[in-house]
Amino acid sequence: MIDPIASLDVATVRLDLPAPLRLGPIEIASREYAAVRVTTASGLVGSAYCLTRDAPVDACVTRLVVPALVGTDSAAPEAAWHRASRATVLVGRVGLVLRALGLVDIALWDVAAQRARVPLWRLLSDSPTDSPTDSPTDSPKPVPAMIVAAYPLADRSPESLADDVLRHAEAGYRLLKVARDPDPARMRRLLDRVASKLPTAASIVVDAGFGWEAPSAVLAEVSKWGGMPLAWLEDPLVPEDVEGYVDLRRQAECPIGVGDELSSQASYRALAAADALDV
Repeated sequence: MIDPIASLDVATVRLDLPAPLRLGPIEIASREYAAVRVTTASGLVGSAYCLTRDAPVDACVTRLVVPALVGTDSAAPEAAWHRASRATVLVGRVGLVLRALGLVDIALWDVAAQRARVPLWRLLSDSPTDSPTDSPTDSPKPVPAMIVAAYPLADRSPESLADDVLRHAEAGYRLLKVARDPDPARMRRLLDRVASKLPTAASIVVDAGFGWEAPSAVLAEVSKWGGMPLAWLEDPLVPEDVEGYVDLRRQAECPIGVGDELSSQASYRALAAADALDV
């Protein structure tokens, strides 16, 4: 049954943070979100939201996605993605426009789950343990989760941030992410305190937020953090620097993770083909 998209609305909201956060070279004083609402002719309403990273996601949705999708069938999310991708091919193969397309795509899958009368997690699940006889209201099976446990803050000591991380570990989290502090001495104080009390089953991920420009700079700074083993070091270089990641992974003593803000399939393939990352 064809159920056309009757309207596609987008709004943006900015929330000021109590104190600015530091992530690599970036200071974050607020969090801005874009939200979309897809309404179909039959009355189904799907919604989704994303971080904008202070980019005009709402304008991309309004100017590029709405003309491509309003009036088309909401019951085929894959076809909608292909149609919108082709309509934005000159500007939309990476980056901001893909974020706008992804936002609308999530809302259309929300509609699809409502149409199927199942939770979205079940509609998208391909787990062989899921039984077709399970009730649509069954709770999802538990899976491991990583918590973002600490950002460096000007008014917080590394020790107090470490205590936040340890409280999350005590609550049962086994992967805990902390953001790199650009001051190596403060970073070592945080990691040393965490290492002294962290449960043996838990481990730390450090998010560098593209904080360095060369492998040598990464290695020089990380060597000052002490000897705490890391689950991985995340995004130390920009993700397109394949040669840099190959060099870094060859020398680094911890696993390397890449791709938090990477939307180019070609870049993923290049990193994988070069054996440039662990995560």
